[in-house]
Amino acid sequence: MARQKEELSILVHRENTPTGEKEFRIKKGEVYQIVPKYDADAPDGFQEFRTTKIIDPEAGQQTINIATWDATRGVYDTALTMQSQILNQMFPDETVRQSVVNTLNELIVKPITALKGDVLDPRNNAFWDEETFTITLDEVFNTNDPYQLFLLYMITVGGLVAPIEFESSTRYNKTQYSVENKEGMVTLKQRKELEKNKAIGVFYSMLTTDKTKLLSILDWMKVGASLEDDEGLLNLVFTEWINEHPQNAQLFTDAIIQFNTPSGKKEIEMYSHVVTLLGKNRIKRSLNRIEFDGEFIGTSLKDATKKILQDKDLTNKVIEILQ
Repeated sequence: MARQKEELSILVHRENTPTGEKEFRIKKGEVYQIVPKYDADAPDGFQEFRTTKIIDPEAGQQTINIATWDATRGVYDTALTMQSQILNQMFPDETVRQSVVNTLNELIVKPITALKGDVLDPRNNAFWDEETFTITLDEVFNTNDPYQLFLLYMITVGGLVAPIEFESSTRYNKTQYSVENKEGMVTLKQRKELEKNKAIGVFYSMLTTDKTKLLSILDWMKVGASLEDDEGLLNLVFTEWINEHPQNAQLFTDAIIQFNTPSGKKEIEMYSHVVTLLGKNRIKRSLNRIEFDGEFIGTSLKDATKKILQDKDLTNKVIEILQ
C-alpha cells in the first residue's frame, strides 16, 4: 500500500535535517493552495497572516515562465528528464532520480502529451516560451486534473513557490509564496502541535536541570533571554517565541540535537559568548560589519562565531574576557 501511494505522488524536495531526512511530495487527487510565505522578520501584527504587509489581491500576483532556461545546454530545464540540472542537484543519486523521472512520465508527461500532443521536449521553445503562469494568492490546484498537477509541479520544483514545510530552506529564498496541501493540513497541524508540546516539555526540563545550556540554545535561536531572568519571565519569552510560527518547535529541537554534538556544542556556546560580548560593547555591530576590539570578524554574529573558533588567539581572548 505504501508503495502504491508513492507511485501516485511526485517527489519534489528531499532534505537532510538534524532530525533525519524529510521530503515533500505532490500527491495525485489532492488539493493544494498558494499562501503567503512566512516572514520571521515581519512586524508581529503581520506574522499571523504570514505576510510583511497588508494583503492586496492585485499585488499578490506574479506572472512567470514555468520552466528555467539552461544557458549551458541551450534548452529549457523542464525538470522532467534525467538530464535536468534541477533534478541532478536535488537527487544526485541516479537511481532515485530515475525513479522520480519514471513517476513524472506516468503522472505528467503521458497525460499532458495526450492533452496537448508531444510538447514537453526541452528543445520545444515554441511551447516553453509561451508557457507562463500567474501566481496568485489563494490559487487552488486540484491534482486530479493533469494540467493543474503539471503547473503545480513546475512552479514548485523550480523554486517559484515553497512547500510550506520547507519555507526556511535556502532553495526557496527568493520566493514570496508557499504552497500547502489543504487536505493534509489537519494532519500537519496535529503533528506541529505535538512537536510544540514536546519542545515545551524539553524547555521546562532544561530550565530546571541545565539553565546555562538552555540559554546558549535560546541565544542561538535569537530568543531574547538572559541568565538573570527568572523562570517566569523565561517561560513567557519562550512561549511567545514558540507560538510565533509552527516551525519554531522543530528549530528548537534541531538546535538541541546540534548542541549534543561536539562541534555543535562549541559553536552554540561560542555564539552565546559573542552575544554576551556584544552586550558588553566589546564586540560591535554596524550594518553588515562585526568587529571585535576593532578587528573585522564577519558580516553576521554566526559568521563572527565561526571566525573566532577558527582563530585560537581570538578564542582565548574571548575566554579571558569572560572569566
